[in-house]
Amino acid sequence: MSRAILAPAALLLVLAPAGLAAGQGASLLEQHGTLTDRYLTVGEARDVLHGANGDFGLCFAEHAGAREPGDVNLKFTVARDGRPLSVRVEIDEAFAELGVCLEGVADRLVYDAHDGDPMDLAYPIVFVRDDRGPRTVPYPIVFVRPRERTFLFVHVPPALAPDQRSLLEQWLYP
Repeated sequence: MSRAILAPAALLLVLAPAGLAAGQGASLLEQHGTLTDRYLTVGEARDVLHGANGDFGLCFAEHAGAREPGDVNLKFTVARDGRPLSVRVEIDEAFAELGVCLEGVADRLVYDAHDGDPMDLAYPIVFVRDDRGPRTVPYPIVFVRPRERTFLFVHVPPALAPDQRSLLEQWLYP
């Protein structure tokens, strides 16, 4: 049998238990999602963080004094509504107050709302002292934790159980 015949047959087998056999099939297939296809990009997240460098610098001026804090890494998740979640700063224990200040700045940042999954970010905060004075330097890269992605380009009812979705994916993507 050709794949063109197997795919629709697999779709019917998986969707039938989800409500098609109970006379709900037409309504489930006619439902439309509310997604706007608005995804947050790493560049947009970086721009928000770069915009906060002045506030990060104020934290260093207030809490680091003449001491060097070493490596400072900011980690958090951007929720779908654009709020930062689980904000934490990895920093030497001797700079705990600086870490709290940096977390406060990061916690107040606002990102664009998006339809994608929550985005896990890591951002090094670079503080330097040189002939231009003490300041934070915008780090050029925001690191994102990679995730496995599967793309199923058919309408799948929201009530589809995970095992049914898995079966459908196996049929469509052997």
